[in-house]
Amino acid sequence: MTLSRRALLIILPVILLSNVLIALSVYWIEHQNIKQAEIARLSHQMGRLKQLFDRDLEFARNLLFLMQRGDAIRSFVREADEDFRTTALGVKVQDGIEFFSKNSNLFVSFAILRDDLTVDYYFEKSDDPFASINPAQLAAAKRLMKGSDLFADELVFSEVPLLIHSELVAPATLSRPLATQKDSALIIQSAVRPRDFVKMKTELEREYGAPVIIASEIVFERSVFTAIDTLLPDLKVGLALTDAYMAARVQSLKIALAARCLVLTLLSAGVLLYLIRRTVTGPISTLDRQVTDVLSGRRQTLDRLNGGGEIERLAVNIKMLHDRVLATLDEVQTASWTDALTGVSNRLHFSLLGERAVETAVESKTGLSLLFIDLDNFKFVNDTFGHGVGDAVLKRFTTICQATLDQTAHACLERPPLFARLSGDEFAILLWETGQDAAALGVASRIVESVEAGMIAGGQNYPVTASIGIACFPADAQTFTQLVACADKAMYHAKIRGKNGAARYLREFADDDERVEQIKFELQQLNPDDEFSLVYMPIVSRQGLVEKCEALLRWNSPVLGAVSPGEFIPVAESNALFSKIDRWVLYKSIGDLAALQQIFGEQMMLSINISTAELTSNAIVRDSVEALLHHGVSSSAVEIELTETFAARIPAKAKLVVEGLKEAGFKISLDDFGSGYTSLKQILEFPLDTVKLDRELVMQLRESRGLQTLTAIIDMCHAQNCLVVAEGVEDNATQAALALAGCDLFQGYGIHRPASLAELRVNRRQFELTREMRHTSVGAQ
Repeated sequence: MTLSRRALLIILPVILLSNVLIALSVYWIEHQNIKQAEIARLSHQMGRLKQLFDRDLEFARNLLFLMQRGDAIRSFVREADEDFRTTALGVKVQDGIEFFSKNSNLFVSFAILRDDLTVDYYFEKSDDPFASINPAQLAAAKRLMKGSDLFADELVFSEVPLLIHSELVAPATLSRPLATQKDSALIIQSAVRPRDFVKMKTELEREYGAPVIIASEIVFERSVFTAIDTLLPDLKVGLALTDAYMAARVQSLKIALAARCLVLTLLSAGVLLYLIRRTVTGPISTLDRQVTDVLSGRRQTLDRLNGGGEIERLAVNIKMLHDRVLATLDEVQTASWTDALTGVSNRLHFSLLGERAVETAVESKTGLSLLFIDLDNFKFVNDTFGHGVGDAVLKRFTTICQATLDQTAHACLERPPLFARLSGDEFAILLWETGQDAAALGVASRIVESVEAGMIAGGQNYPVTASIGIACFPADAQTFTQLVACADKAMYHAKIRGKNGAARYLREFADDDERVEQIKFELQQLNPDDEFSLVYMPIVSRQGLVEKCEALLRWNSPVLGAVSPGEFIPVAESNALFSKIDRWVLYKSIGDLAALQQIFGEQMMLSINISTAELTSNAIVRDSVEALLHHGVSSSAVEIELTETFAARIPAKAKLVVEGLKEAGFKISLDDFGSGYTSLKQILEFPLDTVKLDRELVMQLRESRGLQTLTAIIDMCHAQNCLVVAEGVEDNATQAALALAGCDLFQGYGIHRPASLAELRVNRRQFELTREMRHTSVGAQ
């Protein structure tokens, strides 16, 4: 026997044994890696399943929280008039639900039940207009009433799966009732259909060949691994990784390793030492060291090993598996912390970083400034031009803010600022301050200047500006939550001051909020006949004749004293109290029309302002006609005034209401033209009889160059058969200039101050003398 053959007979068993041992080692490592990967994947899948459940549960809770905190439900519960609850307040509750869930494909329902489980109100967002409350929801409400808790969450699988959130509230306050009030409490309830949760549950059962168990307690028999998550305090979800599933996963590995072991044995005879040194010992040591370092946390990635054969392929597979796990974790974290549209941080991420920033600021004794930004007129642009344009505007604004922050950070900030989109058209910026608010004021000023002429998106300019509220830590707040609340209040005051500006938070804002709450409470309690009164402001022609009288509301509260309409009307509109006020003004002023015509003549018309919030329902048309019939007045003697804000954002439904008023015979007037974003084209498309020029526009156009513009505007209104009224006429010179420009009617303190009926009767003769003198003076000029 030759030495080569002898060597071969000696080497072959060694090589074979070595390859068998290598194959077993590779199998053990791969088996463990596959097992750990499957365990990690199952845990991740169950985590995703829980996230879907949590998302639906949070949606149901947030819907109930939003409706509970809004005044629509409060007004609905307190209103005794059943028809009014159904036609006005019920619709407002429905609008609130649809607005909150408009970007969601979930099935949504909302219900108000009495303590005897009588359904007081029910609405669901579905294709069935005659849908009624699900028996499972009634059963959940019954269990809540019988139990000791004030709220409950339940997942039920009846005809369809439902996730139900129920709460007990006191009827008077809509807050959690006392123990003694539970028997008289209302039940408010929201329910969603967790479609994505059920869909993923079905997919997991099909993939793993085992049931996903949902129960209060879960016990599995022997299995490779079990993943259990808590959905609710008394409800868990679990899935087991079975031996049969793992066996199927490693079957192909066994076959592949056996084949490779045989091939390597035959090819390795001539190069045994080389292969041991280059392809077995070295690579295995390197791979083992890297895997150990990764498992111990000393490194994050695995290097690619060269050298060929099973060792390289094993290293490649392990590296690919490890890289995929890291990429998946990174994608999950990025998706959960990033706003999908703009790419900046979302509210969750911003809140987390903000809390950390406050902690760091406390430790380092530095300051923070928060800019709370709300886009002015964004809803109008979004509703008018579509969500595509709205998204483009949001992206454009994000780019403007990021450019401003890059410039500011490069110039003066030691630490990078935090920028986030909180929701809809609300953004926030957190800055590190060396002073109190220097950096914040600079950033706010640059942003306001960048958007003061509107924003360009898709080649078009849209009238979207920014109102910014600024609050500082620790000067204004001691926690991040308080800092956000203070900046939000400051932003609100920036809007009140005319929008497109910035406002620094002041302690006085808290007093303003208290004042608003007092006004709201008194409006809810008052008897209009006891505290409201009307004054009338004459509107005269060029000849000095009183052609119209505008009814103006005055409120003298026994608690608050005299409250101006500019203060209480916004509160009434934002809290669904405008209907009571508008109807009182309608009946009272139309009842005074005959007396006014006795003073100023049969030709005189009555001009009445109504809230633009009334234009969401045909009820205002019905009530206006009823007031005419009650007092025996013709609709041609009454003019309804709408603000320019209405013209700038009029939806299709509101336009139908205006057309209904017009068909009933009322004249339609547009008030305060020139104070907002209304274009002449929009104005001329509305069924108007009169256009009233805002006093600020009148004052700006009194100069010679402005007078030409004013004349052009008036001529265009005349071309549409509209009378033009100039507001804010304070003297003869102003009236003469406006008459020269073509104005038909004049109104202002220089003509006559607002006065009661009694005062108008007493001053009638004096007014006629003043009219004759003014008419003579205007004619002479």
